[in-house]
Amino acid sequence: MIKNFKYTSFFALIFSLLLLSACSSKQVNYYSLSSIGKNYKSYNKNASGTIAIGPISIAQALKTRDILLQGINKVNISQFHKWDENLDHNIESAIINNLNDIYANKNSKFMAIPFKFRKFTSNDYTVAINIQKFQTKCIRLNRLKSILSVQWSIINGQNKVIGNYSNKYIDFIDYNSNNKDKIYISVAKVMSNNVAKFSNDIVRMLS
Repeated sequence: MIKNFKYTSFFALIFSLLLLSACSSKQVNYYSLSSIGKNYKSYNKNASGTIAIGPISIAQALKTRDILLQGINKVNISQFHKWDENLDHNIESAIINNLNDIYANKNSKFMAIPFKFRKFTSNDYTVAINIQKFQTKCIRLNRLKSILSVQWSIINGQNKVIGNYSNKYIDFIDYNSNNKDKIYISVAKVMSNNVAKFSNDIVRMLS
Protein backbone atom coordinates (compact mmCIF):
# COMPACT_ATOMS: atom_id res chain seq x y z
CA MET A 1 0.00 0.00 0.00
CA ILE A 2 2.82 2.38 0.91
CA LYS A 3 4.65 1.41 -2.25
CA ASN A 4 1.60 2.12 -4.41
CA PHE A 5 1.18 5.46 -2.68
CA LYS A 6 4.79 6.41 -3.53
CA TYR A 7 4.25 5.56 -7.20
CA THR A 8 0.99 7.52 -7.25
CA SER A 9 2.66 10.53 -5.66
CA PHE A 10 5.57 10.36 -8.09
CA PHE A 11 3.35 10.29 -11.19
CA ALA A 12 1.17 13.04 -9.75
CA LEU A 13 4.29 15.20 -9.32
CA ILE A 14 5.42 14.54 -12.90
CA PHE A 15 1.96 15.35 -14.24
CA SER A 16 1.86 18.60 -12.25
CA LEU A 17 5.24 19.70 -13.60
CA LEU A 18 4.20 18.96 -17.17
CA LEU A 19 0.94 20.84 -16.68
CA LEU A 20 2.77 23.81 -15.19
CA SER A 21 5.21 23.84 -18.08
CA ALA A 22 2.41 23.77 -20.63
CA CYS A 23 0.55 26.59 -18.94
CA SER A 24 3.62 28.80 -18.60
CA SER A 25 4.90 28.25 -22.15
CA LYS A 26 4.05 30.89 -24.75
CA GLN A 27 5.11 31.18 -28.33
CA VAL A 28 7.84 33.72 -29.03
CA ASN A 29 7.08 36.04 -31.94
CA TYR A 30 9.95 37.30 -34.10
CA TYR A 31 10.05 40.54 -36.11
CA SER A 32 12.29 42.16 -38.69
CA LEU A 33 12.70 45.62 -40.18
CA SER A 34 10.79 45.25 -43.42
CA SER A 35 11.92 46.63 -46.77
CA ILE A 36 10.00 49.41 -48.49
CA GLY A 37 9.42 47.48 -51.69
CA LYS A 38 9.28 49.67 -54.78
CA ASN A 39 7.16 52.42 -53.23
CA TYR A 40 9.94 55.00 -52.81
CA LYS A 41 11.11 56.99 -55.79
CA SER A 42 14.47 56.27 -57.37
CA TYR A 43 16.54 59.30 -58.30
CA ASN A 44 18.44 57.41 -60.98
CA LYS A 45 16.72 54.38 -62.44
CA ASN A 46 19.77 53.45 -64.51
CA ALA A 47 22.32 53.59 -61.71
CA SER A 48 25.22 51.18 -61.79
CA GLY A 49 27.95 50.12 -59.39
CA THR A 50 28.35 48.38 -56.06
CA ILE A 51 27.84 49.97 -52.67
CA ALA A 52 28.92 48.35 -49.41
CA ILE A 53 26.73 49.16 -46.41
CA GLY A 54 28.77 49.47 -43.24
CA PRO A 55 30.38 49.31 -40.92
CA ILE A 56 27.41 50.11 -38.74
CA SER A 57 28.27 51.54 -35.34
CA ILE A 58 25.53 51.29 -32.74
CA ALA A 59 25.23 51.43 -28.96
CA GLN A 60 26.04 48.13 -27.28
CA ALA A 61 22.60 48.09 -25.65
CA LEU A 62 21.01 47.90 -29.11
CA LYS A 63 23.12 44.97 -30.28
CA THR A 64 20.42 42.63 -29.11
CA ARG A 65 17.38 40.72 -30.26
CA ASP A 66 15.35 42.32 -27.49
CA ILE A 67 12.79 44.87 -28.65
CA LEU A 68 13.21 47.87 -26.38
CA LEU A 69 10.04 49.87 -25.89
CA GLN A 70 10.42 53.09 -23.93
CA GLY A 71 7.68 53.64 -21.39
CA ILE A 72 7.26 56.25 -18.70
CA ASN A 73 10.54 56.26 -16.74
CA LYS A 74 11.33 52.69 -17.76
CA VAL A 75 12.25 50.47 -20.69
CA ASN A 76 10.00 47.51 -21.38
CA ILE A 77 11.57 44.28 -22.63
CA SER A 78 9.24 41.47 -23.64
CA GLN A 79 10.16 37.81 -23.28
CA PHE A 80 7.83 36.86 -26.10
CA HIS A 81 8.57 39.47 -28.78
CA LYS A 82 12.05 39.54 -30.31
CA TRP A 83 13.92 40.71 -33.38
CA ASP A 84 14.77 37.81 -35.70
CA GLU A 85 18.42 38.90 -35.48
CA ASN A 86 20.38 41.53 -33.56
CA LEU A 87 19.12 45.03 -34.32
CA ASP A 88 22.38 46.20 -35.96
CA HIS A 89 22.23 43.28 -38.41
CA ASN A 90 18.54 43.99 -38.95
CA ILE A 91 19.32 47.60 -39.88
CA GLU A 92 22.01 46.51 -42.34
CA SER A 93 19.68 43.98 -44.00
CA ALA A 94 16.82 46.49 -44.26
CA ILE A 95 19.01 49.18 -45.87
CA ILE A 96 20.46 46.72 -48.38
CA ASN A 97 17.01 45.42 -49.29
CA ASN A 98 15.65 48.96 -49.56
CA LEU A 99 18.42 50.11 -51.90
CA ASN A 100 18.17 47.05 -54.10
CA ASP A 101 14.38 47.42 -54.25
CA ILE A 102 14.61 51.09 -55.24
CA TYR A 103 16.94 50.25 -58.11
CA ALA A 104 15.11 47.09 -59.15
CA ASN A 105 14.66 47.48 -62.91
CA LYS A 106 16.08 45.78 -65.96
CA ASN A 107 18.34 48.72 -66.86
CA SER A 108 20.02 49.03 -63.48
CA LYS A 109 23.34 47.38 -62.70
CA PHE A 110 23.32 48.63 -59.13
CA MET A 111 23.94 46.30 -56.20
CA ALA A 112 24.08 46.95 -52.45
CA ILE A 113 26.03 44.43 -50.39
CA PRO A 114 27.00 43.89 -46.73
CA PHE A 115 30.23 45.54 -45.64
CA LYS A 116 31.79 42.15 -44.81
CA PHE A 117 31.59 41.15 -48.49
CA ARG A 118 33.37 44.25 -49.80
CA LYS A 119 36.69 42.42 -50.16
CA PHE A 120 35.17 40.04 -52.69
CA THR A 121 34.16 42.75 -55.13
CA SER A 122 35.24 46.15 -56.41
CA ASN A 123 33.21 48.75 -54.54
CA ASP A 124 32.27 52.04 -56.08
CA TYR A 125 31.03 53.36 -52.74
CA THR A 126 30.92 52.49 -49.06
CA VAL A 127 28.42 53.96 -46.62
CA ALA A 128 29.75 54.08 -43.04
CA ILE A 129 26.94 54.48 -40.51
CA ASN A 130 26.87 55.60 -36.88
CA ILE A 131 23.46 55.06 -35.26
CA GLN A 132 23.27 57.57 -32.42
CA LYS A 133 19.69 56.89 -31.37
CA PHE A 134 17.09 54.39 -32.48
CA GLN A 135 14.21 54.14 -30.06
CA THR A 136 10.46 53.79 -29.97
CA LYS A 137 8.34 54.99 -27.09
CA CYS A 138 4.72 55.32 -26.09
CA ILE A 139 3.86 59.01 -26.03
CA ARG A 140 0.24 58.38 -25.09
CA LEU A 141 -2.33 55.59 -25.22
CA ASN A 142 -2.52 54.08 -28.72
CA ARG A 143 0.34 56.24 -30.05
CA LEU A 144 4.01 55.40 -30.70
CA LYS A 145 6.87 57.69 -31.63
CA SER A 146 10.05 56.38 -33.25
CA ILE A 147 13.30 58.34 -33.55
CA LEU A 148 16.32 57.45 -35.68
CA SER A 149 19.37 59.72 -35.39
CA VAL A 150 22.28 58.84 -37.62
CA GLN A 151 25.62 60.23 -38.74
CA TRP A 152 26.97 58.72 -41.92
CA SER A 153 29.58 59.10 -44.62
CA ILE A 154 29.91 58.17 -48.26
CA ILE A 155 33.35 56.89 -49.25
CA ASN A 156 34.35 56.35 -52.88
CA GLY A 157 36.32 53.50 -54.40
CA GLN A 158 39.59 55.33 -53.74
CA ASN A 159 38.77 55.33 -50.01
CA LYS A 160 38.13 59.08 -50.02
CA VAL A 161 35.25 60.54 -48.01
CA ILE A 162 33.06 62.48 -50.42
CA GLY A 163 30.31 63.42 -47.99
CA ASN A 164 29.49 63.54 -44.28
CA TYR A 165 25.86 63.76 -43.20
CA SER A 166 23.73 63.94 -40.10
CA ASN A 167 20.02 63.14 -40.19
CA LYS A 168 17.17 62.68 -37.76
CA TYR A 169 14.00 60.84 -38.68
CA ILE A 170 10.79 60.85 -36.65
CA ASP A 171 7.68 58.83 -37.35
CA PHE A 172 4.43 58.11 -35.53
CA ILE A 173 2.02 55.22 -35.61
CA ASP A 174 -1.22 54.33 -33.85
CA TYR A 175 -1.87 50.88 -32.45
CA ASN A 176 -4.74 48.96 -30.94
CA SER A 177 -4.36 49.10 -27.17
CA ASN A 178 -6.91 46.31 -26.76
CA ASN A 179 -4.35 43.82 -28.03
CA LYS A 180 -1.02 44.31 -26.25
CA ASP A 181 0.75 41.77 -28.45
CA LYS A 182 0.01 43.73 -31.63
CA ILE A 183 1.89 46.75 -30.34
CA TYR A 184 5.12 45.03 -31.41
CA ILE A 185 3.88 44.78 -34.99
CA SER A 186 3.45 48.55 -34.89
CA VAL A 187 6.91 48.98 -33.33
CA ALA A 188 8.55 47.03 -36.18
CA LYS A 189 6.54 48.98 -38.76
CA VAL A 190 7.31 52.47 -37.46
CA MET A 191 11.02 51.65 -37.08
CA SER A 192 11.02 50.25 -40.62
CA ASN A 193 9.54 53.52 -41.86
CA ASN A 194 12.46 55.50 -40.43
CA VAL A 195 15.04 53.14 -41.93
CA ALA A 196 13.23 53.51 -45.25
CA LYS A 197 13.54 57.31 -45.07
CA PHE A 198 17.25 56.97 -44.34
CA SER A 199 17.68 54.54 -47.23
CA ASN A 200 16.02 56.98 -49.58
CA ASP A 201 18.41 59.74 -48.44
CA ILE A 202 21.37 57.47 -49.24
CA VAL A 203 20.03 57.06 -52.77
CA ARG A 204 19.40 60.81 -53.06
CA MET A 205 22.97 61.68 -52.09
CA LEU A 206 24.42 59.10 -54.48
CA SER A 207 22.44 60.48 -57.41
